[in-house]
Amino acid sequence: MNHRPIVSILAALSLLVAGVWLAGCPGDDDQNTSDGQVSGDMSPSDAPSSDVVGDDAPVGGLKWYKSCGDPVCRVNPGPSSAPPCTSETVGEPCSSVGATCDAGLGCGAVLVCAASDPRSGIGGCPISQRRFKTEIRYLSARDRERFHRELMQIRLATYRYKTAPTNAPKRLGFIIDDVSSRTCIDAKRERVDLYGYTSMAVAALQVQARKIAALERELALLKAQIGRLVSSPASECRLRRVSNP
Repeated sequence: MNHRPIVSILAALSLLVAGVWLAGCPGDDDQNTSDGQVSGDMSPSDAPSSDVVGDDAPVGGLKWYKSCGDPVCRVNPGPSSAPPCTSETVGEPCSSVGATCDAGLGCGAVLVCAASDPRSGIGGCPISQRRFKTEIRYLSARDRERFHRELMQIRLATYRYKTAPTNAPKRLGFIIDDVSSRTCIDAKRERVDLYGYTSMAVAALQVQARKIAALERELALLKAQIGRLVSSPASECRLRRVSNP
């Protein structure tokens, strides 16, 4: 039985999980973008990362809130584009809408001056709970088969970014120009959708797990049939004739 395809998918998932784990901050489950490892060219304001909805906005005036930050913590994050905070703290009044400062919160999160919590409501940080989602439809067997086929067509590659130092280690991932499936691509930002990519891999694993289970059932049935044939009296006679011609 050839288990190489499922081993390959497991290896790809391990790389994704390892990138998030090494970064020291978990990724969320929506709108994630990566290219096999955590992305090194995403700014803190590009996308949300928290999986927790922020507190309700205080009544009246502008306040400092924590932003969502990066969807996946980077192993070697670049400097924040926001200036360092001085006395600014979450919940304190502020005066300029959209102003930001870096409070050293990690994962690309900064403080932002706003009238309401930017992490709550539509378009805020990605959230996983059912109550925040609509038009939920679970994948059918045909859907999973389609994602399995699409995933098997993806060509992995090692590469370096043109802007990276010449001695920087190579990255592992795929080139979105080569990928026909839109499920794992964030076309608007021209990046890999990490959550879409991982979900495709899960669907492919489910397909292969079912196929392996079916093969195991067939093998068990064949073994039982062979066992009955070997243990039958007629079979014993034939075996004796063969061994004593």
